[in-house]
Amino acid sequence: STGDLVFTAHWEQSRYTINTTVENGSASANEVVTVTHGDSLTISFTANSGFALDSVTVDGKTASLTNGKYTFDKITEHHSIHVVYSADNNQDGKPDKYQATVTYNVVNGSLAAGVKSEYVFNLKTYNDGLWVPAEPRLGDTLPTVANGSLLAAEGYDGSGYWWENISADTPVTDD
Repeated sequence: STGDLVFTAHWEQSRYTINTTVENGSASANEVVTVTHGDSLTISFTANSGFALDSVTVDGKTASLTNGKYTFDKITEHHSIHVVYSADNNQDGKPDKYQATVTYNVVNGSLAAGVKSEYVFNLKTYNDGLWVPAEPRLGDTLPTVANGSLLAAEGYDGSGYWWENISADTPVTDD
């Protein structure tokens, strides 16, 4: 008598890698993580002290983090994520390279009490993973005699003026 033969085909579930790189910060995941087909993976990112989020790239395309995290849902292929944090010396959560500082120096006079002499303007704002131009203007930061924020020193009079031709409508640039 002959025996029955049974043949079994076996497939292994597909596995994929997620490559994570971070500049000036850290990630909750290892540099390379292997996941199974259909899995999801959430990675948390944290800037080093003195740095702020600059850019996020997933598979070579601009992306963004949500509350410092990125989630790969229902993974069906290999992925990579690259997160860059840039210097943020004034600790305001925005990279310094997208900001300009305007300083008002007064000669033969002073700024009124409580008037700041230095302002930081955002030249770009973060929108859906991209830094886009903000086009800021001096606006109400500009001290003037008319608004009482620019005062002449004793023995000086006149209207008080800025040597440069500036107004509230003067754009702030990185020049």
